[in-house]
Amino acid sequence: MAEKVQRPTGLKPGMLHGIIVRSTIDSGIVLKTTLPELDSRFLVITAKDIPGSQTIDVLGEPYRIFSTSTIEYRGQPMLAIFGPDAETVEVKAREIEVEYQLPGMDTSSLGRSEKQQPKVYESGWGNLHQLTTQAASYFERTYKDRRECTQEFMVKYARCSTVDTALRIEVPTQWPFHVVDSVAAACAKDPKDIVVQALPYYTTKDEHLVNSSVLASIAAIASLKSKRPVQLGSRYPTCKPSFSIQRKTALDAESRPIAEEIVATIECGATILFSDELANQMKAGLLPFYPLEACSIKIICNTSDAPPANFFGDLGYSAAVFSTEAHASALAKGSQSNPANWRIKYYEDNDKRSTIVETLPLSKLRDIIGEVCTISDFARHNAVYELQRRVRNPLSTFINYSRGVGIACASGISGFSASFPFLNRYSVSLKLDTNNRVMVHCGHLSPDHVTDLWRTIIKEELALEGGSIEIIRGDTSTILDSGPNVLMEDITHTCAMLQYCCSKIKKRRFQDPLPIIESCTVRDVIKTSEPLFSSGYWGTLVLELEVNTVTLQVDIRHIWCHLSFANAHDKEALKASCRQAIISAVLGCNARFTSEKGRESSLEIYIEDQNHTVAPSSAHQALKGMVMAALTSALSQALNNDVSSLPITGDDLVAYIREN
Repeated sequence: MAEKVQRPTGLKPGMLHGIIVRSTIDSGIVLKTTLPELDSRFLVITAKDIPGSQTIDVLGEPYRIFSTSTIEYRGQPMLAIFGPDAETVEVKAREIEVEYQLPGMDTSSLGRSEKQQPKVYESGWGNLHQLTTQAASYFERTYKDRRECTQEFMVKYARCSTVDTALRIEVPTQWPFHVVDSVAAACAKDPKDIVVQALPYYTTKDEHLVNSSVLASIAAIASLKSKRPVQLGSRYPTCKPSFSIQRKTALDAESRPIAEEIVATIECGATILFSDELANQMKAGLLPFYPLEACSIKIICNTSDAPPANFFGDLGYSAAVFSTEAHASALAKGSQSNPANWRIKYYEDNDKRSTIVETLPLSKLRDIIGEVCTISDFARHNAVYELQRRVRNPLSTFINYSRGVGIACASGISGFSASFPFLNRYSVSLKLDTNNRVMVHCGHLSPDHVTDLWRTIIKEELALEGGSIEIIRGDTSTILDSGPNVLMEDITHTCAMLQYCCSKIKKRRFQDPLPIIESCTVRDVIKTSEPLFSSGYWGTLVLELEVNTVTLQVDIRHIWCHLSFANAHDKEALKASCRQAIISAVLGCNARFTSEKGRESSLEIYIEDQNHTVAPSSAHQALKGMVMAALTSALSQALNNDVSSLPITGDDLVAYIREN
């Protein structure tokens, strides 16, 4: 009796299985690569086997598929080996021997690649030199959001097979049409012959943005060379960029800020990606809410021998907000003021900031600050912990903890800036058919809570009581190019585009025959003449923590967060999303929530809906920045030291405690 064999989804008869062999050094030259004995069942792909471009294009920036003779970073792909099954391929890959020449071993520069030059962006206004020379005093501090790299445990796969003359690729990706263009360039084929099926994914690090294009390109080359379906698996490093932001503020005789010099240095890894957009996002977060007569902002994007950095949910806005709000609290403490009262006194609308970020009236932010301070009793907590900080030995062994409280505010931005050059390429389409049946064509493979928001908006805009709303899924031959799904694009800009399509459908409804189809691009809802970003909410967060000087743990006691949205479509869903963002940000700072009896952490979120007819806004990036700023301010108070680097580590805590 014949047995019925069930193959895993995606696997095909005769499929080759492959893995990527990566460099084990940070930088150097490959002198020799020795392969094990391989029979006809195996296939090796190197840079020499690429028929087309050796690099993939990321908005004008080259990203190398394979290293050639020079290693640029640890974990860089060197070659791919394919065979009849994954286990055999793994064994053969371990037998590959690579001989390196490390930097400094030879004075010859032959074979070394030139490092990408730093990219520098400068802006500002006023006579900074004159005001700084006339200032009564200065306040200077450097804020650091440290680089982190993690080796992924889960294997990511790309599958490729040939259907007639077309290459069909299956890969988890946040940018399906970038995979199409990358594979076409690497294989020297027409993009029309490349079909990509985006597989479901979950990410908080945006590791499926560019890496998927690299995996797919290698898999496609192997499939063309072997004339067989292939599956390529890989574990690759995922890295977050590091940010170092130096702020020097000139103060007048009354300790009021009059001028500020800001220098932000970003460590981007081996390749600088999205640099222009990175500068715009950073600038939006670096501008303070207090008015300045002069300001200078310099943003430097550097390369190194570390793996290229991923987004990790934002492009520097969180780190910029962190430095801005932590600095505001430090200025308040330096003038012996309550940080909340200082903000209410000095924060005001200013024309310089409004050219970068269009916000709701700042008077609403002052109201929110007052409300959250009342709820949290911030003034009392701050006064008590300031007294604790000033005692001679605040970190006594008899009281093995110390407490602090911090406050931070922010306006939220999400999506690409108005100056992003490719917004006219990214589109969505809406189709209204009989029986109130609506079909949404969008290239974003968004989770259910996002598509539920799309449905809510469409129902409200078209006043649908019955019918159905279907989100069309498919491959790149059937879906629209909606751009990369990063920076909460599927919430802010996609929702605005759906509203735009609905408004055009409403004008034709009951006049034109069904079906009615309308489409638009991001550029239709964001004009180039507008500010770079538009913010749909204000937020204020108060965080109280406790430092256990025995276990060297930072425990969250309470968090109070008040958010005022121009339009909150679903308060409960929004509150759940904000809660998750806050928890994730706290854990990312190496602090923790505790469930210990009598010391349980609490998190209170208040959502206000102003009921404006605007597209929804994402609070994720601003919440992360507020948590970071409030946490460092609270730690500075608790440890009686200037804490300005995150994530906080046990070694940091030991050093701060010893200084006391």
